Amino acid sequence: TWSYPQHLLADTDVAALTERWAAAAAALARHVHRPHAGGLTPSDVPLVALDQPALDRLERHYRGAGHDGGLATVWPVAPLQAGLLFHALLAEQSADAYVVQLVLDLHGTVDPDRLHRAAQLLLDRHPNLRAAFTDDGSGGFVQVVPARVDLPWTVLDLTGLDDPDRQAARLLDEDRRTRFDTAVAPLLRATLVRVAVDRYRLALTNHHILLDGWSTPLLVKDLLLLYATEGDTASLGRPRSYGDYLQWLAGQDTDAAADAWAHALAGLDEPTLLAPTHRPGRTAAVSQDLDLDLPGGLAARLDAVAADRGVTVNTVVQTAWALVLGALTGRDDVVFGATVSGRPPQVTGIESMVGLFINTVPVRVTVRPAETLGALLDRVQAEQAAMLDHHHIGLSAIERRVGAAAGFDTLTVFESYPVDRAGLTEDTDIAGMRVAGISGHDATHYPLSIVAHPSGSGDTATLHLRLKYLPEVFDRATVETVAHRVEKVLTALAGDLHAPAAAVDVLVGDERAALAPVRGPVGGTTRTLPEVFGATAAAHPDAVAIVDGAARWTYRRLDDWSTRAARILADLGVGPETFVALGISRSLHSVAAMWAVTKTGAAFVPVDPNYPTDRIAFMLADSGAALGLTTAAHHDTLPGTVRWLPVDTDDFAARLAATPAVPLGDADRRGPL
Repeated sequence: TWSYPQHLLADTDVAALTERWAAAAAALARHVHRPHAGGLTPSDVPLVALDQPALDRLERHYRGAGHDGGLATVWPVAPLQAGLLFHALLAEQSADAYVVQLVLDLHGTVDPDRLHRAAQLLLDRHPNLRAAFTDDGSGGFVQVVPARVDLPWTVLDLTGLDDPDRQAARLLDEDRRTRFDTAVAPLLRATLVRVAVDRYRLALTNHHILLDGWSTPLLVKDLLLLYATEGDTASLGRPRSYGDYLQWLAGQDTDAAADAWAHALAGLDEPTLLAPTHRPGRTAAVSQDLDLDLPGGLAARLDAVAADRGVTVNTVVQTAWALVLGALTGRDDVVFGATVSGRPPQVTGIESMVGLFINTVPVRVTVRPAETLGALLDRVQAEQAAMLDHHHIGLSAIERRVGAAAGFDTLTVFESYPVDRAGLTEDTDIAGMRVAGISGHDATHYPLSIVAHPSGSGDTATLHLRLKYLPEVFDRATVETVAHRVEKVLTALAGDLHAPAAAVDVLVGDERAALAPVRGPVGGTTRTLPEVFGATAAAHPDAVAIVDGAARWTYRRLDDWSTRAARILADLGVGPETFVALGISRSLHSVAAMWAVTKTGAAFVPVDPNYPTDRIAFMLADSGAALGLTTAAHHDTLPGTVRWLPVDTDDFAARLAATPAVPLGDADRRGPL
């Protein structure tokens, strides 16, 4: 029905206009009834910067991939998702470290079709479980969420085979080693294997980019409840969308967070690498596990120490690893990674949401030898608490801001979930089906990770450690030794907290006896440090003294080099009560030069040649050093306020060769030691 002021349309053919309008309406009606009509517009996806052509491209691609329902939404990727995506693409056809598998041992009467429907409903309820990850056309990545995705579902009956349990384990291991294409949804599949008349194994295999450990028990409970209620989703309530978290994330100030991390990591001069020759990339094999259950009494004492000092057990574990890592790398300022929950309390219902919220952030611990263990625990707790509001920023953004010096290759994980991982016990009947056990398999691309899982409290406290390692980097014996070092340091932290950090001994087994026997007073007389070193070199001349990459110096070579260099320095006036600057980066020459200065009786002043020039100049002036040792690479960049002698040149090598390797005595020095 048309209603119009006739005087305004006196010259208009209203009948023709009506006919044209009706034709347009009919065409529109026919269009919206077509299977692929409609689609997203930029206003539907406010969290990503995509124009209409980019959205249309994604729609066409994923419709062509079999998602006839089109796309439900497009989201940005969370920080850790970006990192996992990078590693998945970098791995190409090699092992993907982040394929995760959860296996439920099911007993009793199991209805495979009913279980399939319950598992499919998980994807229907949680959009982020349907996500695929693809480029956005401008160099970045987005996650696209199809409106409908079918869960890959496989049912196998092995009851007619010999040793079906072993066959099932082999099949599920193959499934875990089968990569996902992160651009193809879903990144989740299920396999139900029957191993006996009343025994099944259900494997839920997913890429870690979808789920974190906190989400796993939540998902299992949803699955079992949907099975028990035959798919009645009303009993579960409406789930909170992962998009709510991504929206909160988009509103955070990443610049302020980067500033905070830059301040926390300021002054680092090099990355903390336990395996410096390892290069991330194609992993030959997935990581392996080594498990260590701490004695019950030790776990209880650690729990009591944490409660008494107002720190977390996580802080205790991180402090222990910092002490071990410092000893293994020869550093008193170390950085390692830590996995944080990444669930901000500002997001309503975050604790019950399913998805990937965790993040990896650096943990820096500076060990001060004279500081008590108790004070060290307090400081680590305070320093980490100060960074809580900045856990949302991605590791790549931190590294871009701070630089390579903040790098690390070890990781700590503290698994403390608010719900029981087992979901339901074997005593619970679920429509004739019982969950007899749950086991999980995951991996990591880091050469070494320490996963701590506490349970109980007080006298019933337990602490389980799992060391995950890349077998191409570390052999099992090495990892076992590392595990025993961690246990020994944890024992120290459960003891006298008034003891200084320097008193913590990380040597285990017969390691101390195997060391070159460096001793102090002998026969009632006190030996000087050069005498102690000389005696060790004489007793063990062919033992390796220094390792720097592929280069190795024996005690004989180190003693010979440093003795000749000490004589050169003594001829230049170096001796007791004088100072020599060592402007050499960590290397064979930095250690050898230190011993050369020590043999003269002088004191050495460590100077990092990468420090700002003004800072180096102040250190030189403040120490009163008149001479410095350096290398050719840094000779021209250091302040000219002292005389610098490069120790790695052909000229210096010629001077060494012309100098006798006879130990210096007091008569050769400016004064006695």
